[in-house]
Amino acid sequence: MPETIEKSFETVIESYLLANGYMAVDRAGFDRARAIFPEVVLSFIRETQPKEWTRLEALHGAKTGEQVLTDLCKWMDTYGSLATLRHGFKCYGRTLHAAFFKAAHGLNPELDARYAANRVGLTRQLHFSERNEKSLDVTISLNGVPVATIELKNPLTGQTVDDARRQYRQDRDPREPIFEFKRRTLVHFAVDTEAVFMTTRRAARRISCRSTKAVTAAQAIRRTHKGELIGQRICGKRSCSGTVCSTYWRGSFTCKSRRSAARTAGR
Repeated sequence: MPETIEKSFETVIESYLLANGYMAVDRAGFDRARAIFPEVVLSFIRETQPKEWTRLEALHGAKTGEQVLTDLCKWMDTYGSLATLRHGFKCYGRTLHAAFFKAAHGLNPELDARYAANRVGLTRQLHFSERNEKSLDVTISLNGVPVATIELKNPLTGQTVDDARRQYRQDRDPREPIFEFKRRTLVHFAVDTEAVFMTTRRAARRISCRSTKAVTAAQAIRRTHKGELIGQRICGKRSCSGTVCSTYWRGSFTCKSRRSAARTAGR
């Protein structure tokens, strides 16, 4: 008889992602106070930006790594993790990059090599708090910076996506460093085998609990921009509703101007 426990669902997702470019990141390497994977961060910077690292090492010696981590966390706390991943951060006058995005063209081999060096990590059962041993089912990180959390439920065990939503609402403190809005993780998913819910902000008081009526991906994206946990199911239909056109699970969307959207709605 096949296993139907929640852990089996985790294993299926993990196996698929690891087979498609993700790398396993050991949960033991997580810094709960800073909410990052320090060794992964430092290894990425050393390997992709050796010149900048050498210059900083000449100033700080053995304390270089600690200084880099301190400045990275301060930058994310001030400007947000997304801006830091996109544009880098300053460390003693040097710009360091926590990630490299794909170039618009393939004319520069160095840019392609840096993009290929990104490490998208997957960690199961991450213990994230200094105050307790609660854990997240799956955490996705980019070069050591956590960007997404996932709570999984298997309906065959009597739990559904609603239990995952409840877990985020009642058992995940938004004051924990990993959940601080904009500063670390960017999105949180509640998932079972039939439905997916998401939020960009884990806020204790502002979580929508509406019915699970199906909505388009465009509507879902608009609502998550407000920082609410969507109380409705996300479907994969193509849509041109309001200001966003989207095919949600393919990860691409195009924003239209309000004027253009108004013209479309008026037809």
